[in-house]
Amino acid sequence: MTADAAGDHDGTLVNGPTWTPGKSGNAVQFKGTNQYIDTGAAILDTTGGYTASAWVRLDSLGGFATAVSQDGDSHSAFFLQYSGADNRFAFSFAGIRALAPTAPETGRWYHLAGYAT
Repeated sequence: MTADAAGDHDGTLVNGPTWTPGKSGNAVQFKGTNQYIDTGAAILDTTGGYTASAWVRLDSLGGFATAVSQDGDSHSAFFLQYSGADNRFAFSFAGIRALAPTAPETGRWYHLAGYAT
């Protein structure tokens, strides 16, 4: 379980992610596929402008690694992620992807933020 310090949307660790030291305090480490934290409900109102952010550190490159996402009615509303196809961090939506200007390095902390209007 992950406690929500800002509201009432505690999360459940699904398929075995573990706690590890983070950038500041603790972090959740995801190893393998299909590991995530489920809040059980949409957190952001994506009908207007919003920002999503996260501190991330990659242990390997390739594939996709999603830090923050939210499901929509028929597909995920957005993904704040690493895109192995582009070797860049990305803020992605159905059919469109905004990319960071440079490739990330493994073992380094990055603060990702995406803004949608």
